[in-house]
Parts: sequence; structure tokens; C-alpha cells
Amino acid sequence: MPLPLIPIAVAGGTLLSVIFAGKKGKEAYDNYKKAGELVNQATENYNKAESALKKAQENVADEFDELGFLQKSIIENSLERYKNLIDQLDIKDSKELQEIIGKETIENIAQIEQVITALKSALSGIVAGGFAGSMAGFGAVGGVGLLATAGTGTAISTLSGAAATNATLAWLGGGTLASGGLGIAGGMWVLGGIVAAPLVAITSIVIAMFSEGKLNDARAYSDSFKALVEAVKGEQLSWKEMMSKIKEKAKILQETDVSLKSQIDKVFTAFVQKGNSVSKWETKEQENLKSMMNLADIIVNTINAPLMNDEDPLTQKIMAHQAKSKKLIEEINEKWGEK
Repeated sequence: MPLPLIPIAVAGGTLLSVIFAGKKGKEAYDNYKKAGELVNQATENYNKAESALKKAQENVADEFDELGFLQKSIIENSLERYKNLIDQLDIKDSKELQEIIGKETIENIAQIEQVITALKSALSGIVAGGFAGSMAGFGAVGGVGLLATAGTGTAISTLSGAAATNATLAWLGGGTLASGGLGIAGGMWVLGGIVAAPLVAITSIVIAMFSEGKLNDARAYSDSFKALVEAVKGEQLSWKEMMSKIKEKAKILQETDVSLKSQIDKVFTAFVQKGNSVSKWETKEQENLKSMMNLADIIVNTINAPLMNDEDPLTQKIMAHQAKSKKLIEEINEKWGEK
């Protein structure tokens, strides 16, 4: 919430001449004016920085939302097509196939299918509640259903309905209340908005401070806000960095998805023309199968990778800026706020 500016010129010449009569009156008036300018400049600078920060956060939230819908679309279309096609193929782990496709790729088939199922379950768990910002949350944290477990130790991906929704929300909130997390309400807060900044509660004490010509106090007030503005600007720059990471991930997913769709079409054609026994296919067709499997693996791993998590350096930087701002705001409110 923007802080109000305080009018400096509040009286006509006659009133001012009465209040600020004589040499000392002139000095008092100069102090009054300078104090007011310092307070108002500090307030303006903070309001501008706060407005720019909110805009950056809104842009990131919108971008996370788009990423979430992109991931949802890929899971429900390309990855679903991939899984259905793989299920129909007879891919026996023969020496010949190992030489073309690779032993690791063949052994990875079941795991990738499980991951796709887990992603679909995680997605349904988030969307089922219909909470505002749910796709932004999915964009930010990636495949939570694959990695997360409910407070009972059960994988979220194995749950359904309200149980899956509640477990997912609790995970987003840092765990259940019993485990020291924010619980379901915290998860709803994460999905509803990226950050909830504490408020600066400047009140009438500031008016009294500079109207009485307390120039030193006004300077101290200004210095306090300079530090806060720097912290706010630092967080804004970090959110801009996050925006670049989101765009980069979206680009990788979009480009890889186009390639995967192309390979799925080629493999499906071979399946229709040659049957489901991959060992009887031509070498080129088997290579197309390998390419399709590798592309699906890339997409799954990319979707699963969270852009925001406690171990991520950029997320840590954002959290550090927020913690610093919170501390400075508490100090400002303690010194200059309502008593």
C-alpha cells in the first residue's frame, strides 16, 4: 500500500509569519521545510520501489501461470500419446535392440511411464480444488506429485480426490502443521500469490516529527527508507531473473514437445505398418523409437524440475531480500509507527 505524502506548504503568509516570526522562526521554518522534503522524498522513493516490485511479482505470477498451463497441455497430450503408444509396443530387451536403442533407455521405459502417471495425478490434485493461481503453483514447483509425500508418508501421486488436493496444498505450504509447515492454508497462500509483503505503518508521529523541525529525526527516517528501498529493488531484480528462468524453461519444453510429437507420428506409422514387435522393424524405425523415448525423458525431467525451491540459489536470494525487507519494515514501524 503506497504511503501518503505529507503537505509541506499548509498555511498562508500571515499564519506562517506568526508561527515562524524572527530569525529563530526562519530557522525553524527552514528545518520544517527540509524535514518535510526528506520525509516526502523517502516516501516517494519507497512507493516507486514497492510499485515496481509488485509489477515484477505480478509478471512472474502470470508467467508461472502460462508455464503451468503449458506443462498441463504437454502432460495431457504429447506424454499421454507417448504412454499409450509405448504400452502397445513389444519392446523386448534383446541384444540387437540394446545396440540400437541402448540398455539404459529400454530399462527406463517403465520408470518414465510411472513418472507420467505421477505427473497426471499431481496435476489433478492441484486442479481439483479450483484454487486461484493453481497453474502458477504448478509452474513454480514442477511435478510435486512425483517428489512429494503426504504427512502420513504416502506418496501424493497415489492419492485421489480431496485427499490428493489437501496433501498437495500441505506440501506447497512446507508440510503439515504437525511437521512444522504451514499446512493446507499455507499451500493455498502459495498458490494464491507469490508473496505477501509486510506493510509499512507510518502514522501521525512522522507529521509531528518534521512539523516540529526535528531535522535529525527526518534524516534518520530518510536513511531507514534508503536501506529498505535498496532491499526492495534487490528483490525486484531477483524476480526479473526468475522471469528469465521461466521463459527459458518454457522455450525448452515447447521446442522439445514439437520434436516429440514428430517422433511419435513416425513411431506410430511404423507400428501401424510393421506391427508391435519392435525387433522386426527397420533400423531407422528403431532409431526413431529411441529418439522418441529420449525426448519424452527430457520433457518429464524438465517438467519435474522446480524453478522455486529451498535449495535453488535464486529462490534463496529472493527469500533473503524478503527477510531483509521484513526486518527493516519492523524496525521502521517500531521507531516511526503508531505507538
